Amino acid sequence: MKELRQAEKRMFRDHPFYTCLYAALKKIEDDTVKTMCTDGREIRYNPAFVLTLTIPELLFVLCHEVLHVAFLHQIRRGDRDFKLWNIAADFAINGILIKAGLTMPEDGLHDKQFDGMKAEKIYQLLKDEIESHEPAPSEDQGESGDDTAQADSQGGEGETSTDTSGGNQPATGDQEVPWGEVLDGTSEDGSALSEVEKAEVERETASRIYEATQVEKKAGKGSGGDASRGALDAIAPDPMPWHEILQDSLIRSIPCDVSFSNPNRRFLHSGLIIAGNVYDQTGDLVFVIDTSGSQSTEELKVIAGRINEIVDVINPRSVIVIYCDYTMNGEPQVFERGEEITLEERGGGGTAFNPPFNWVEREGLDPHALIYFTDGCGDVGPDAYHDFTDPDYPVFWITTYSTPYFCGCEEFGEVIKVRDRNY
Repeated sequence: MKELRQAEKRMFRDHPFYTCLYAALKKIEDDTVKTMCTDGREIRYNPAFVLTLTIPELLFVLCHEVLHVAFLHQIRRGDRDFKLWNIAADFAINGILIKAGLTMPEDGLHDKQFDGMKAEKIYQLLKDEIESHEPAPSEDQGESGDDTAQADSQGGEGETSTDTSGGNQPATGDQEVPWGEVLDGTSEDGSALSEVEKAEVERETASRIYEATQVEKKAGKGSGGDASRGALDAIAPDPMPWHEILQDSLIRSIPCDVSFSNPNRRFLHSGLIIAGNVYDQTGDLVFVIDTSGSQSTEELKVIAGRINEIVDVINPRSVIVIYCDYTMNGEPQVFERGEEITLEERGGGGTAFNPPFNWVEREGLDPHALIYFTDGCGDVGPDAYHDFTDPDYPVFWITTYSTPYFCGCEEFGEVIKVRDRNY
């Protein structure tokens, strides 16, 4: 319909990030739904509802559905109450859309106190608030209070309803969520997604988000930054701290012996003297800071602290810190054994991964390892690192975005993913 096409054109023109994700969803006109809904594969909409919105409002609702899918709300509900989950999911994403400059319909759900929170946390806060003000349900009412409330709790945002076991059904009764429902994801035959299928959804979604960020970057229009970070954070598991992973990997590569000259400190308090590990002194460690990520002073202080912790254990001959965006920013810092590592704010342009590798080669260095801090988003320049083979030394990519790949860095080295930018 004409109104939908107009909203889509505005999305295509102004919001490339959302456009890329929207394009992957099938759009179906359906007058059996109350407003609009998505199950992660398609968007179904009622034409009568579309006509009630201005074009800017319709654009907001379409992007709203896109973020439900990007944040994997269709597979993250579990056994949570359906309606309350939809409310929580709305609070989690509407603030992002407002920040992106989109116009939310008047009845939309937004509360600044929930900005930056995941749907799971918001859900628990809302649930706690409800339980603190409502009496416990009677035995014949069940958890939702009465049959009507139960039906409403299955209906989410007013389109279709799903019971707490995951089956999708038409909604009935008044709804507290105005529009843009997210349904539970299902297989092609309508059955609940298996764990294998959910993992595939996560992988495909992460890939699409990465592609969308690249398209947005090339277009020079940025409205999806918070959305992409929030979506990838939602997808990512809780990993082991990156510095522990890196330290363990580096330790395994260092020859060591045991000696009573270096007793195991964990047993000293008990009076036991147990021989500890004595590691051979390693060669140079090269750390590369991708300055295009615009890391703050505080973030750099945290990274420096982690590097010092690793250096204290690894005991390298020297530590070399390279700052790089599309080119190297100034001369590398060189820290001799025993010196405290401090980091500087430099650069801020685009990204090319090859300059640090080229510099190491020109200097004739054979480092024990090269550790590259990057958001994983980079352009391939004329002297791209892809043009040369896997270096002879270990390479570790510390990336803040939980994408399945980035700019070819999967071609060599080990990728260690950081859940957020707090390191």
